[in-house]
Amino acid sequence: MIIFNFILVFTVLFVAIVLVLRNIFFSDTNSALNRLNDARVQTEKKQAELEEKMVKCEEECRRHIEDSQKKAEEVMNKAIQDAEQRSRDILEKARNQSQEIAQKANEAKDKMRADITREAENKLIDIGCSIVGRMIPEQISDKFNESLYEDFLNELNTSDANYIKDCKEAEVITVRGISDAYIKKFKEIVSKKVSHNVEFTTKKDPSIMGGVMLRFGTLVLDGSIRKKLKETSEQMKKELLRS
Repeated sequence: MIIFNFILVFTVLFVAIVLVLRNIFFSDTNSALNRLNDARVQTEKKQAELEEKMVKCEEECRRHIEDSQKKAEEVMNKAIQDAEQRSRDILEKARNQSQEIAQKANEAKDKMRADITREAENKLIDIGCSIVGRMIPEQISDKFNESLYEDFLNELNTSDANYIKDCKEAEVITVRGISDAYIKKFKEIVSKKVSHNVEFTTKKDPSIMGGVMLRFGTLVLDGSIRKKLKETSEQMKKELLRS
């Protein structure tokens, strides 16, 4: 009986131990399974997040690559446009310079032609006046000379005498000499203007071509035909220059 009871108690204890161990095993197994499931869920979540980040990273990389390609194309196009513009500018500058050089050459040619023409015309005028001057002394009459003397006396009579007020000597220059009557007229006018006596001398100079010159030291009053021809020549040259 005692043995039976012992076996019964042992059996109950064994069953209880088995049940306890079973509960413990199943509890640990469920906990492990739950942890595994949680780990799998976390892993899948992290994997999904990683895949999403990889997709975003790929999109970002592709966008950067496209932007870089676009910027590179813009830079290249800008460089090509700048090079073409510089080429056009260089060609335009060269064309303008060539036109300017050609224009200056034409202007220089026209100016040279005008200068040569003007110089030739001036020489013709000088030659013409010289020929007229050489012809006048032979053709001119005493009456015409006297007319020139009278004109000169009138101008002298109305002129300002301040520039000769200190002169004490004067020289009358003519082509073929002058009469005492005219010397007296010159002396009267000059002496009256300077309020003192002035001594007069005479001189012949065929180069004045006609008329009269009156010299007070370094001062000369010129009423000669040579001067009139020179003034006429200068006036004609000025007219040619203006035209």
